[in-house]
Amino acid sequence: TLLTAPTALAAPSTLTLPIAEDATVIEIPDSGSNGTIVRVQSSGFIGNQRAVLKVTDFSTLPANATVLDADLKLNSVAGPAADRTYDLHQITTAWTESTVTWSTVSGAVGSLSSSSTVGTGFLGEKTWDVTSDVIAFLATPASNNGWVLKDNAESGVAGAVSDWASSEYVINPDLQPRLVIQYNTPPVTPVLTR
Repeated sequence: TLLTAPTALAAPSTLTLPIAEDATVIEIPDSGSNGTIVRVQSSGFIGNQRAVLKVTDFSTLPANATVLDADLKLNSVAGPAADRTYDLHQITTAWTESTVTWSTVSGAVGSLSSSSTVGTGFLGEKTWDVTSDVIAFLATPASNNGWVLKDNAESGVAGAVSDWASSEYVINPDLQPRLVIQYNTPPVTPVLTR
């Protein structure tokens, strides 16, 4: 009789998923735009702008995976004129890139998921921790309506604008937004053979 030894728990694996849908929603006039950038703008007198983003396909994540960490990574291609804090919230209603507008999602902003501070003129990558959101999306796929990225103080500095590479940013695809997941899978169970 041979009892095979259990396989040791492997080092965490990393999976990178693309953002499949993203857009800018614009308060005035109530509209949406899905070009090569997504914009976050604080501007009380001409209206605010927010970015909406969504991963639609988690099928490449193993079904028995335990998610250890999940980070939403965006690249700024035009930084704000003043230091800003950008808040990421779950969206609680369904939307699509081609039809989303400000009114579609403005009343469907869930609790705060993560925040990140962006310095004046910042260019480069920023990360928002969305581990708990991804775990919830996997447990209840119908809850996956993605996120909205908004200025923490939308009535603050007028004209504080930042632009982020979108999923259509073909100038440099390496800057396109992505979700990076670290996960483990269970070790192999010992097998009794004769």
